[in-house]
Amino acid sequence: MVDSGHEDLTVYQFSQEFVEAIVEAVDDLSQEEDQFIIQRILKSAKNIPLYIVQAMDGRGDAEKFANTITEAIGETVEVEVWLAVAKKEGQLLKEDCEDFSRDCEEISRLLYRLLNQADGLNM
Repeated sequence: MVDSGHEDLTVYQFSQEFVEAIVEAVDDLSQEEDQFIIQRILKSAKNIPLYIVQAMDGRGDAEKFANTITEAIGETVEVEVWLAVAKKEGQLLKEDCEDFSRDCEEISRLLYRLLNQADGLNM
């Protein structure tokens, strides 16, 4: 893979830390818990940095970049929805869900900023 500069982006670094925190939080859960919700959270959270990498790799195409960043924003929203379900079902600690929701808001804010600054990325 060609160096796309994604590793220098705050949103990429933050989203990677976010995934690590979620993985750590769910590792403590017993296997008896309903894993469907947890797997959805993990899948969507892991897709966020993936979409950032894909967007940066395709940043020469403004439409592809915008669409891929929009996909990352969608994954962030999906994480928030599944966190709300996990909180309601008692599958994750209330405090963890609230912390992760705040992280999702920050990631979304950073993604929207990146999307709005797309013209400055030499597209």
